[in-house]
Amino acid sequence: MNMKEVNKIHGAAQNGKFLALLTGIFVILFLLTFSGAIASTSNPLAFIKSGGINPGLTVESNTVIPQISLSVQSSSAEAMPNPTPPTTLGCAEYNAGVWQTIPCLSQSAASSLPKPTEGGSSGVYGLTQSTILLGGLVKVTLSAFSGETDSSFGSGAFSIQANTNPFTGSNGDEDGIQFTEQSGASAGIHVTCIWQVDITKQNYPNTCVSNPLQTLKKGYSVYISSTAVKGTLTTEFCVNSGKTCYKVSATDMYGLDKHWTQLSGTLLGLGGGSAADFTHPTVMYAYVTLLAKAKLFNTGPYTEETNNLNIKSNKVSCSSSGCTLTSESTN
Repeated sequence: MNMKEVNKIHGAAQNGKFLALLTGIFVILFLLTFSGAIASTSNPLAFIKSGGINPGLTVESNTVIPQISLSVQSSSAEAMPNPTPPTTLGCAEYNAGVWQTIPCLSQSAASSLPKPTEGGSSGVYGLTQSTILLGGLVKVTLSAFSGETDSSFGSGAFSIQANTNPFTGSNGDEDGIQFTEQSGASAGIHVTCIWQVDITKQNYPNTCVSNPLQTLKKGYSVYISSTAVKGTLTTEFCVNSGKTCYKVSATDMYGLDKHWTQLSGTLLGLGGGSAADFTHPTVMYAYVTLLAKAKLFNTGPYTEETNNLNIKSNKVSCSSSGCTLTSESTN
């Protein structure tokens, strides 16, 4: 099936209900990438988060990983729960099994946040594929931790970034989307955001929701899942094994849903080009998951935030429903 045929199917799906749209897209992804069956769902990441992809149980791909050790790490991402967020624009909180609408951060407060700078010199590993993505997931786990200080915002400040590929958007500029969790007590920041970045003009419009201050420690494990469907971007930040989540939905300003082919992410400095400096010893696992057949890539100059950890190993694992990149980093 070529992209012209896929576009025709996508166009026809616009008149259908949301569930029918996603079911149809799943069938397309199946025909493009796999010979196994993919269960349909009302959320592009439901199959991932309900345990459809588990890096510890899937079959490794033959992806060649340049300049990185191929040693197999022992930690794996556990099956994730599925608190499917509401698709309406705005913000919400998931707690005790219920989603409740809450106010988004005011625009004045959101506009004062440190920007997760797009277009910098720091490369972050991720996954890429040839067809358009519906969504992806970035999870971070600290299996050993001795402390962390952000170079600009002090002790315990950091961001978790899930970043898309740059693309020529509907505005004619080079654009990119950054789905983030940013937290730092000294900066008074603890927010989940969608940053719709005009890289060409270095404009950073965002939509954010406040959540509890995050504290890094051994065993800390959180994830960001994001979708781009029918002109709406949604990101969901979950803690406590998915028992508590915060979601943001915003209008897709530049047309990511027509251009999304890559996702990368890990734990970095909070923003403004800052660095997350970890005390030795620290061991971090970053997982990037796509509901599609995918391969490894290094993003190159996409962000300015960094950390002082070194990649020890990367592993791409795939099942019949998608692929996960697992990166082990240490100092």
